[in-house]
Amino acid sequence: MNSLRLTFLSVVLALVSTVANAQEISLRALGGEKGKVLSHAHNKVWLQNGVQGDGEMFILEDRGNGRVALACLGGEKGKYLSHAHNRLWLQNGVQGEGELWILHKKGGNKVALEALGGEKGKYLSHAHNKMWLQNGYQGEGELWKKKNKFKHALKAGETLKAGEKLVSKNGAYILIMQTDGNLCIYNYKNGVRGSFVWGSYQTQVKYSLGSNYRLVMQNDGNLCIYNAGNTFQWGSYQEGPKRGKAYALTSGCKLKLTNKGKLKIVNAQGTAIWVN
Repeated sequence: MNSLRLTFLSVVLALVSTVANAQEISLRALGGEKGKVLSHAHNKVWLQNGVQGDGEMFILEDRGNGRVALACLGGEKGKYLSHAHNRLWLQNGVQGEGELWILHKKGGNKVALEALGGEKGKYLSHAHNKMWLQNGYQGEGELWKKKNKFKHALKAGETLKAGEKLVSKNGAYILIMQTDGNLCIYNYKNGVRGSFVWGSYQTQVKYSLGSNYRLVMQNDGNLCIYNAGNTFQWGSYQEGPKRGKAYALTSGCKLKLTNKGKLKIVNAQGTAIWVN
């Protein structure tokens, strides 16, 4: 019997500890508390006017089957938003269902967070500058706007400077315009860069170290790297089925870093015109 219990507990702990992917986000209140953000510091949680820094940022960890955990960044790193006995606090690490929530998508970037475990059926709620666990979903008082810390796309005319990055919507991949002039994709988990996936240098272009390289999503549909002297270094038209050919002038192009770790340029109609 004891061995069965231990096996059961090990399975539960394995399920709780599994992170499918993660995103760095802020949670912004809606309704009467619009403009305020879920915040953490000094082992407490509250509503803060606007995003001030890492105290308003969380890593949203996908734990599978619609379950998520909210890990703090900044000075509270390693702590999780926890619930029990109708209270909210910050817990060191994930201990069990007290640190898990069901993420209900409510259209667009709007979400509601339902507690699990002994608090199941209660929602993370906000009103009158306070937060608590509400019995059932009532309305905007239980709604939050989920906003990613980093962009996942560049619109036509936008630039990614050396050292800047895009992060895929699922938080699994990161695109970095490096200071060595290379544009690179890496695996990304819990805010940490992982293994190399793809790089522009694979086209055999030679770069030199410098801090003024920039990536531009051009209006002609080309994705290009330029150096500090505004000299062309690399372009998307050097790769793929349109190798060596510039695209016809078009407006509304956008570069996306997909959830599968691919770069994709789409036109105004959403049609892909280039994939790395």
